[in-house]
Amino acid sequence: MKGCEVINKVIKTILISIISVVLIFGSFVLWFIYETEYKLTTISQQTNPNNNYEILFQSVGEPFLFGPDKVKITLLDDKKKKVRVLSESISNDGGRAHEDNIKIKWFDDYVEITLSGSEQPDETYRIDYK
Repeated sequence: MKGCEVINKVIKTILISIISVVLIFGSFVLWFIYETEYKLTTISQQTNPNNNYEILFQSVGEPFLFGPDKVKITLLDDKKKKVRVLSESISNDGGRAHEDNIKIKWFDDYVEITLSGSEQPDETYRIDYK
């Protein structure tokens, strides 16, 4: 009977070790996916002084190996409610997006947002307030 107990302990130890390694590796993979695909980093936040509408410019994840940086542009009304969200990308030679990549012009009924990158032509978007 003692031989079976020793074998059971060894098997149990091996299984616990394998499960621990899988959990640690899985945690690393999940962290990596979150950092590269989902993590939001606020780059710029600008408010229209006339109506308190706000543009929130955020980077989504991290650019991977000189790829484009995914960005999220959110227009918030004066009550901080989302009016519209744009998901775009900026080609900046693998670099992160920064404040120089966005230009905002406020108008009475809409906002004009221009995105620029070192490896792309400027792209302009118009978002109506309502």
